Amino acid sequence: QRILSIIEAIFLIGIWLVAIIFLCFFLSLCMSKNVDTLRKDVGILRSMGIKNNAIRVSMYSIMALSAIPALIFFAVVAFAVYTSPTLNPMVPFIHAPHYALIVLGMFIIVMRLAGKNNKRIFKQSVRKTLRGGNEE
Repeated sequence: QRILSIIEAIFLIGIWLVAIIFLCFFLSLCMSKNVDTLRKDVGILRSMGIKNNAIRVSMYSIMALSAIPALIFFAVVAFAVYTSPTLNPMVPFIHAPHYALIVLGMFIIVMRLAGKNNKRIFKQSVRKTLRGGNEE
């Protein structure tokens, strides 16, 4: 009985890890598509002489807003697990502080992705950004 409960706990942790990894990939996809569409906008802002810090702050806020679909998806799944009588016994260790920790982790991932994309955008020259393509 004890071995079975340990195997079940390991299996449930594995499921949650896969879900978190999927969520990270989903966030990354949302962020990369968003950055690709905003690249020329940032080039125009830079060519107008707007300070890089102002552009960076706006990019961080845009990235945070583009994570809203992933957060909504997470909230719907969490609510479904909480309200479903068949699913709720499978994840008894997930409580409100755990959900808050997952949301905090998502926020950290979004901010890291935004920082990485900001570095990538500001590494290119304004001319190359407006013309398109990658500067290598």
